[in-house]
Amino acid sequence: MVKVPKKETLELNQPHIFKLDASGNIVLEDALVFNTKNIMEKAKLIEMCLKLAPIVAKIDFTKPEALML
Repeated sequence: MVKVPKKETLELNQPHIFKLDASGNIVLEDALVFNTKNIMEKAKLIEMCLKLAPIVAKIDFTKPEALML
């Protein structure tokens, strides 16, 4: 099990609702635009997911404590 302090979770992991521009691209908080149709930007997103995979793999989401803060 991976334990994360509740305080850090609340500070660093606030829920976001991203806005979309007229083309359907995601506009991030700092006004950067994530072009959802660009293959290189999708590849970078996949790279980030793969780097996080070993951490996420340690979490057993079938146990109630995995979702507790």
